[in-house]
Amino acid sequence: MPAGSTRMPLPARRLVLIGAACMLVGILAGRFIFGGLVLASAGTGTLAVALSYSAGPRWFSPLSWLVSSAGAIWTAATAGYWWVITAAADASAAAPAIAPALFYIGLGALITMAAGCSQP
Repeated sequence: MPAGSTRMPLPARRLVLIGAACMLVGILAGRFIFGGLVLASAGTGTLAVALSYSAGPRWFSPLSWLVSSAGAIWTAATAGYWWVITAAADASAAAPAIAPALFYIGLGALITMAAGCSQP
């Protein structure tokens, strides 16, 4: 390892492993059960938190708190959106008025989460 370079802290590396496993299992299970979609989005949020670490004595920075909050909002908005859409499809009805709001809330949280992952 070159002098002056920093390694990803061990808790962040563990979060990468957990997030990647959740994403893979969620993507595979999402074809069959609704909970798989939620698990995949939670895994993506976990990966984003792991990648927002900061080098120093405390790896979980204020940016990590922002990213974890955005990840939780994105996971909740994704679950709500797909639940509303699935319920409307099962009832052969139009999507409720809240569906676009959930979509845009989730999109904003996803963009916030992705922006927080960039390291200087």
